Amino acid sequence: AGPDERSIPGNTIAVQADMPFSGLTSFGTAFLSKFECSQMPNPVSLLFVVAAIIFEGKYLWKSNLVHFAYILKLLEHITFVDTPGVLSGEKQRTQRSYDFTGVTSWFAAKCDLIFLLFDPHKLDISDEFKRVIGSLRGHDDKIRVVLNKADQVDTQQ
Repeated sequence: AGPDERSIPGNTIAVQADMPFSGLTSFGTAFLSKFECSQMPNPVSLLFVVAAIIFEGKYLWKSNLVHFAYILKLLEHITFVDTPGVLSGEKQRTQRSYDFTGVTSWFAAKCDLIFLLFDPHKLDISDEFKRVIGSLRGHDDKIRVVLNKADQVDTQQ
């Protein structure tokens, strides 16, 4: 978190000593040119702005503010990583200019939680996705499977 919202290019963020991404330099400039970090404003500094908007000057219990501040302070120590979509067919071989599975393995080794998202209308798994799932071996305790849009299908489907 920082004072302002901004995007930081991968080749810049990978060499910043205060960020945990230096190991990504081993994947080369082809990867780093596609990698980007989005820095969001410090959530604690936004607390009072949000509280003012939500409560519009109405009385707000001090204990609620303390609770909100604690949760928002915790968010300063959380990093979310969103991967690009997994490719299928010929695109898997021709459109990646870096080791996607290797990068996925690198992040898997360093993260606390991994979400695998599946669309119930497209349950086929591409070769690339199979390789990614295989690269997560040893991190089974971190994996959570999410059936995205599951509310849009009936029980039979």
